[in-house]
Amino acid sequence: MRPYSSVRRMTQQSKRLRIAGTLVLSALVIFGFLVYYQSPLLSPCDSAYANVYDVVIDAGSTGSRVHVFQYERGRTGLVLLRERFKRVEPGLSSFATDPDGAKESLAGLLRFADKVVPQSYQKCTFVTLKATAGLRLLPESVQQVLLDAAQHTLNASPFQSRGASIISGAQEGVYGWLTVNYLLNRLDTDVATVATIDMGGASTQVVFETTPTSGEWLPFNYAHQLRTPKRTITMYQHSYLGLGMNEAKKKLMMSFAEANGTSSFPCFPRGYAKRLNDVELRNSDATDFDACAGLFHEHVITKTTCKFDACGARGVPQPLFPSRRHLIYAFSYFYDRLYHFSKEGSPVYVSSYKEVGQEVCHRESARRTTAPEETACMELAYMYSFLTYGLGLSDATALTVPNRIEGMAVSWSLGSSLSFLLKME
Repeated sequence: MRPYSSVRRMTQQSKRLRIAGTLVLSALVIFGFLVYYQSPLLSPCDSAYANVYDVVIDAGSTGSRVHVFQYERGRTGLVLLRERFKRVEPGLSSFATDPDGAKESLAGLLRFADKVVPQSYQKCTFVTLKATAGLRLLPESVQQVLLDAAQHTLNASPFQSRGASIISGAQEGVYGWLTVNYLLNRLDTDVATVATIDMGGASTQVVFETTPTSGEWLPFNYAHQLRTPKRTITMYQHSYLGLGMNEAKKKLMMSFAEANGTSSFPCFPRGYAKRLNDVELRNSDATDFDACAGLFHEHVITKTTCKFDACGARGVPQPLFPSRRHLIYAFSYFYDRLYHFSKEGSPVYVSSYKEVGQEVCHRESARRTTAPEETACMELAYMYSFLTYGLGLSDATALTVPNRIEGMAVSWSLGSSLSFLLKME
């Protein structure tokens, strides 16, 4: 029995040693992990495979929104894990005479980002502010005052600033296109990319992949080449400044008032009135969707003589819209207005805007309407007019109208972040 007892004692000792060794090793791993992530010398910023954060502030015409993107960085590139965002109103352009107010508005957004990005990542996280059409419409001197205020606020944040600037309509459109096609995983695959139509408050961006042949006849500022990590894409892009929702409505009302004085304005609900300068626009008749869409065609979109192989709105050079080869994604105001009056889930066509618009206009004619829906008929008429008269799309053209793709918000901000991080700029 003694030899057996001796062996058993040795086995028990070995087991205890293995357990102790495992505990010591686990403690060392945990200790090393804590040291790595808390040491000022060794942080996640030093790891080739740590997460990446990026902060983008979209200073739009109606409000400013901060986007905090978190990516996973690995051997296959960047993978977007999540996005957090916060929006404030009014837009940066509303602080034209109050730069201190602009600073405080943006400071609130940066405080939000400070809470989202872990402190250990903040020193290697970049922040940028990019203003869009709302600021582009202001005088240059006012633009600079607001950009200086924004830059001062970025510099005071815990992040690395990559500047405050006004992006061109072309950049805004390409960034939006990049966002959608990245989320659909169509950038570096054989699947065709999708076309995008992004209607904001002051401008509307149209972007789609085209053939190198089309790129040859397009003026240089309409053709764009995007270099992804795996290929080069030839794109058509144009930003229609002044053809965003709010600017288009303003243009129509002013043009109609100048041309017709106090004549009944068919885009308004019955009994609704609005004063523009010294003229009061009102409608004493039924709201008329078709008449309203026709007015947008006549006064706002206005086709002119096409001097190129093919044209879009206002005689702008544009290859034939690739609706048969590519899906078309329309978003921003296209989403907000359509699904304010209809349920998501049904197939959407260009004609959907006409059908919903006619229903809304008829409903407005049956009662006196006040804010906030006093211009709903006019807005739906404009979107239908832009798609048909402006871009030449037929009623039967299918559209995808998203607010989110794969759980992520559809906006140009993600495209801007990707373009910077993947060195596509």
